[in-house]
Amino acid sequence: MAYEKRFSEDVNIESPRSYYIFLEAFVFQSSIPQQKLEVDMQKNWTIYTSAKEKFEVLFPSQVIREHKGWYPDNGTSPGTIMYYSKIDALLYQINVTRIRKVFGPASNYLKPALGEQLKIIHGAELEYDKLTNFKGYPALEYKMKIKSGKLEGVMVLIKNTLYNLFVVFLPGNETEFGKFVNSFEVVK
Repeated sequence: MAYEKRFSEDVNIESPRSYYIFLEAFVFQSSIPQQKLEVDMQKNWTIYTSAKEKFEVLFPSQVIREHKGWYPDNGTSPGTIMYYSKIDALLYQINVTRIRKVFGPASNYLKPALGEQLKIIHGAELEYDKLTNFKGYPALEYKMKIKSGKLEGVMVLIKNTLYNLFVVFLPGNETEFGKFVNSFEVVK
């Protein structure tokens, strides 16, 4: 796939800030008309399972996996793994961050994690956030406006792993955020 080659060879996305700038540029290319896109959401949704990060979820198209971190990608070392799938002008993504140890209540980690995400995404504005429970785990639902569109997500903290599920989209476009998030399951 041409995108995968360009992504891995031509774009330096080692820092989270660079990654989100790249994300905005990729998802909201100037060639995409600023109008509602008609997307057949029933097509090609398949279950993706990650044995290393111990989850499964429905994605709408081919999944690309990227490891970001100083430690080896062995499924237990601290670091962040990104899984994403793009369909038209919609990006479905899960960032899995393994943490050495979480101290105190989950809210002490979830709120600052969202704050860091807001700092990383240039021009992001938080529209909504709410601490909640997701399938028995502490979570934080959120929505934000980004430079070229919107981002809707939920961060779920399970033991020492943060799962950040989100969709990036142009305003007015239909997403299957609920289908994506509700399909997420932890596997053993």
